[in-house]
Amino acid sequence: MQVRDCAFLSDLAANDSLGDLSADRVRPLYRGLADACFAAFEGKDQFWTSAANELTTAESTLATGGLDCRHSAAFGLLRRVVAAHEESASGRVRVVAAAGTACPWSVTRVAAGDSSGTPASGPLSGGTSVEVSGVNMMGVTAVCFGDTPGVDVQASFDSVFVTSPPADNPGRVRITVESPGGRRTSPAGQVFEYVAGGSG
Repeated sequence: MQVRDCAFLSDLAANDSLGDLSADRVRPLYRGLADACFAAFEGKDQFWTSAANELTTAESTLATGGLDCRHSAAFGLLRRVVAAHEESASGRVRVVAAAGTACPWSVTRVAAGDSSGTPASGPLSGGTSVEVSGVNMMGVTAVCFGDTPGVDVQASFDSVFVTSPPADNPGRVRITVESPGGRRTSPAGQVFEYVAGGSG
């Protein structure tokens, strides 16, 4: 929510990749966050009612607990935002970006972006799809190959897909991932290899 991507939250609520819990069980939580986002950041006040209704639904479907860190953090955020609006319904709710992340996160693997699990490599010209896997990767905002930013970064809960940028020289480079929680570098054996004359 802090990156103000309300459409992303809405899409997230509509798809089936909401993590380990049943998507139907946590869907109201993310629909509520999307609605609160549209209300707070886009001035669509009519969404406050649906955000509060989704919170009520989430409270009943998630009452048994069992939430992982990311769903628990999202639940707490929705509760705080809806409560802030209810305390000052005529005023604007202001969401302030904080440093850090609600859940511990890490990079564990770098592989080809074709789901084969093979080591990631590609030509010096760039353009190779790469999957960077880890834990709690949802907030990733940038991925660098050595010191060079990758392109088309698409983060999900436990992986990031990115396209390799061009490079001047063949060789292996570590991957650095950035999020509001800081930077993480891939483990020593998890690298991308630029290959002279190779194909991506």
